[in-house]
Parts: sequence; C-alpha cells; structure tokens
Amino acid sequence: MIRVGQAGLGALALPGLLQAQKATGGNGTGGKAKSVILIYLWGGPPQMDMWDPNPEATSGIRSLFKPIPTKVPGIHVSEAMPLFAKWTHKTAIIRSLTHDSNEHGNSVYYTLTGHKDKT
Repeated sequence: MIRVGQAGLGALALPGLLQAQKATGGNGTGGKAKSVILIYLWGGPPQMDMWDPNPEATSGIRSLFKPIPTKVPGIHVSEAMPLFAKWTHKTAIIRSLTHDSNEHGNSVYYTLTGHKDKT
C-alpha cells in the first residue's frame, strides 16, 4: 500500500522535476538521494502548526503550539512534531512555493506537476 502511494506521488511530481531540469540545462547527474518522500498535505493542518511556527507573528497568525529547535541550527518546527525535529538534518523543508492562481485546485496542480493548467 505504501509503495503504491509513493509511486503515485512520484508520478505526480516527475513532470515538474523534468521540466525544471530542462529549464536549467541540468543533465541529471546532481544529487545523491536514494529515495524521496513527498509530504503534500491537501487539506491537512496549517503550515504554522507544523513547519513554520512563526512565533513573532501576531495572535491569530502564529501557531498555538510553541516552536522547538531541530537538529538543523536556525530551523524550528512545532512542538507537535518532536520526532520530526530529530530528523530535520535528513530532510528538506520547502517554504517558498508560489503561484499566481487564487483557485486552490489549480495551484495544487501547478505545484505538483509544474504545469499551470490541466489542459
């Protein structure tokens, strides 16, 4: 079951990765990862309650959970994720994804595939 899920996520991400590789002129020889796990939480918990506690933000924007340090200096995650905090040195947290669509479905499609629309 998990392998099927991993394959499905990989298939969704592959077109965007290939498009990015082509755009940068990459030859595919970089990186040394043996495997990748993409955690894409459609309808999941808010990012501030997981990856980006933002403790300096005003009430209502910052997380109700306290930030905790991780194994990576300068990176904090929510206190709700203590086990993940121990593994951050083996992960990449991407907090910089953007899109120009206000429609959630289109923006998710773009983020996962690298294509602006489904046509």
